[in-house]
Amino acid sequence: MNSGLAELARPIEWLKPDPDNAREHGDRNIDAIRDSMTRHGQQRPVVAMPDGTVIAGNGMLKAAIGMGWSHLAALIWQGSKADAIAFGLADNRTAELARWNSEQLGKNLDSMRLAGLSLAGIGWSPSELNGLLPKLPGSESSDGGPPERKTIGLTAEQFAVVKRAIAIVHEREQDDQISDGRALELICADFMGGL
Repeated sequence: MNSGLAELARPIEWLKPDPDNAREHGDRNIDAIRDSMTRHGQQRPVVAMPDGTVIAGNGMLKAAIGMGWSHLAALIWQGSKADAIAFGLADNRTAELARWNSEQLGKNLDSMRLAGLSLAGIGWSPSELNGLLPKLPGSESSDGGPPERKTIGLTAEQFAVVKRAIAIVHEREQDDQISDGRALELICADFMGGL
């Protein structure tokens, strides 16, 4: 635990998951949190009610329990229960509203790779990383051109489902500038996050 967070340390048995948490943490999410905590430690506190119920950081709590940690840094909520619920929802939703700059993300990942740092344990699967990282020399197709692109054939019914999903993303994001391709990326990211 980082030294600034050490003074906020609370026994893990005092902390308890929020039974009314609207955010679900699947295995992939908990694995990613655990990997990050293993690699970096706890770099930000959870937020808990005075009785120890965690209102922000339930995934971190679940990962820490699974890792056998004895303490977690926690800030104690000073407001009302209603405000705590609002904060917990806002804490999760505001993160969802951010978008990745794919070009910069690829550069950041590539700089990690070039520095010899492992790309494991940062939340992306190997197949996702392959699509994000700049191609290494020698990764072109056998004729020297760009790698061969694969296409997927869809039935008319499947195409209609994809178009509806894209329309839902456009509506959810409330962004007229989002391309259909970017909407499809968000759909795939949502799907992969639920696995």
